[in-house]
Amino acid sequence: MLGVSGTLVAYSTDAVHFDGSNDRLTRGADYTGNANSKLGIVSFWFNRTAGYGSETRFITNVGGTFIVAWQAANSSIWLSGENGPKVVRLKTSTTFAASGWHHFLASWDLGNAEAHIYVDDVDDLVAGPHLSNSTIDYTQSEHGVGASTNSSGKFEGDIADVYINFAEYLDFSTTSNRRKFIDSSSKPVDLGSDGSTPTGTAPIVFLHLDDGETPANNFAINAGGGGGLSVSGALSTAASSPSD
Repeated sequence: MLGVSGTLVAYSTDAVHFDGSNDRLTRGADYTGNANSKLGIVSFWFNRTAGYGSETRFITNVGGTFIVAWQAANSSIWLSGENGPKVVRLKTSTTFAASGWHHFLASWDLGNAEAHIYVDDVDDLVAGPHLSNSTIDYTQSEHGVGASTNSSGKFEGDIADVYINFAEYLDFSTTSNRRKFIDSSSKPVDLGSDGSTPTGTAPIVFLHLDDGETPANNFAINAGGGGGLSVSGALSTAASSPSD
C-alpha cells in the first residue's frame, strides 16, 4: 500500500480473540453462491493459546463434509473433505504445542491429484495425502468458524484474515503464489477489500478486521461473497496480530 506521501506502507491487520468457551461463528444457512467442486484454497493466521491435546474444529459444516481442525493426539492440523466417502485428507507435520503466531496455507485440485500445505511459508504436508478424483460436498445448510456447528471443539486463541475459497486452486509450491498470502518476512499481505487480490475473484469467505477497527464482531461480516456469519459470545480485539 502507498501512503499519502507515496511511500510504501506495510500492510497491517488486527486479529480477533476467541475465548474457547463462548465464542464461535455460524452461518445459519449455506453460503450464498456455494457449489461443490474438486478445488479449494484455505489461508488463515492463528495464535492458539490453549486447548493443546484436544480436538479443536476451526472450519466446518453441519454435515462434516469439509473440516479444518487441530488433532487431539498431537495438535497437528488436518483438513478433510468428502461426499460420502472421504476424497481428500491432508495433515501438517508440524504440531502446535505452544502459543505464537503461525500462518496456515493449503490448496487442492483433486482432478489433477495436487495438494499443498505450507505452515509459515514452509512445505509442511505429511507425505502420502489421501486424494480422490471426486467433488467435495461443500454445500450444506450450516457452516461454522471457531467450533463445530454443534458448538463443541471451540478454538481458544487469536485469528486473523480467514480466507476460504471453494472454487479455485493455486500451486503453492510456486513461491509467487504463496506471496499472494504471506510475504518473504512471514508477515501477512493485503488480500484486498473483498479478498479478491490473490486470484482476481472474491472467495466465498473472507473474514478480516482492519487495524483499529471496532467492534471486533465486525470480523464476522464476511467481506467475501458467501454472506455474513453470526457471532455467539463476543469477539474481542486480540492483544497482538501477525502484522506486529
